[in-house]
Formats: sequence, C-alpha cells, structure tokens
Amino acid sequence: MNWQTNSVSIRMRNVARTLGLTRLVGHFLARRGYEAAFDDAMFAEIGPGDTVWDVGANVGYYTAKFANQVGVDGQVIAFEPFPQTFATLFEAVSGLPNVTAISRGLGRETSSMNMVDGGDELGANSQIVEGEPDAGIKVEIMTADDAHDTLCLALPNVVKVDTESFELDVLLGMPNLLMEPTLRALFIEVHFSLLADRGLSSAPSQIERLLTEAGFKTHWVDASHIAAIRDRRNA
Repeated sequence: MNWQTNSVSIRMRNVARTLGLTRLVGHFLARRGYEAAFDDAMFAEIGPGDTVWDVGANVGYYTAKFANQVGVDGQVIAFEPFPQTFATLFEAVSGLPNVTAISRGLGRETSSMNMVDGGDELGANSQIVEGEPDAGIKVEIMTADDAHDTLCLALPNVVKVDTESFELDVLLGMPNLLMEPTLRALFIEVHFSLLADRGLSSAPSQIERLLTEAGFKTHWVDASHIAAIRDRRNA
C-alpha cells in the first residue's frame, strides 16, 4: 500500500478537509501546474492507432488532445452524462472524425441516477446525487463492460477516469475489461474528499487493490492521481 492510501494519510486528509486546508492547497497547486506530471505520464502511454476511453470527458479538454495523440488510425470514446456539459463536448469534438461522444456515465451498474450542476463555468464539478430522487437531472449510467458489449465499442488501450468520487464505481463496473490484455494503462483522478463525503474513505486503497489484482503496477503520479500500467510479466 502506498502512503497516499494508508489509514494515517487518510485521517490526515480528512482533518485537513475539515479545517478547510485542502482547498487552499488545491488552489496553490493549480497555480503551479499541478496536473503537469499526470499529463506527461498519461500521454507517454498513448500512441498512434490507440483507442482511448475518456471517462468523465467533461467539455472535451483531454478528448481533443487524445484525438490528436492517437491520430487518424486511432479513436477516442468520450463519456459524459450531464446534458449541458455533453452538449458542449459534442460541439467541441464534432469536427474530429476519430472521436465518438456518448451521453452516458460509467458506474458499477447499468441504471439511471440524478446529477446536479456544479455551478462552475466548465461543468467540472457536476456530481451524481445519491438518495435525493427529486434533485438535479436524471442521467443514464452504464457499466463499462455493458457499454463495450451493447454499444459495440472498441476495446480500450488506455482509460482516463475523472468522475468526481465515482472512480471506484467505474472500476467495479469493468471487471471483464480490466482483464483484457489490450488494456495497457489506466489514469485515474482520485477525489479523496468527495469519496469521504460518500462514506468511502477506503475507496482509494480499494482502487489500488482492484488494479493490482487485475495485473497492473500502480504508482501515484501526485497526491491525487494514480497511474496503472499493465505488468507484462503477468500478461
């Protein structure tokens, strides 16, 4: 287990969140190019001809970059469930022939859930609402395995996940895809605070364990981003 997911680190994160320190740290890191190392690690694993699944594509910032990276022989499949955000995403990628945008989210089961607008300009903070049937807008959720089978999608070589505390749910919905040798790497933003709000403080360690059991080597690129690369010795 890495230091990011041991019980002491989790408790320290929760204390910092209670004191309002995580937001201050987040603003500081954002100004210093916080995700640059994550981007570098992710794009180093993507090459021409690859298929990339962009789970939680938002308005398509990464989607467009992935499309350029995989080239004309590759493809990008972008999942975004929130209608307003999906409309922006669809418009942004409409001129990219190697991108397929799907107006659904991925989760641990195929169902419908309610989602609320996060209120930010880019829609990056829109979230699933649990236990509030009248809140927000109903969105469709599929498991990744069901999406592959029923929508006839190409197997991914690389998967990026940014789903605002539903990253464990995404992995639990793709047991078959996780075992596919074609899948070389996953890059996941782990939302510790939001997971804690859902009562899932142990989810980061569960994510590590699921990936390791599926044959991936994991490492934390930074405090909130985990990379999982297929261990070819077990392939």
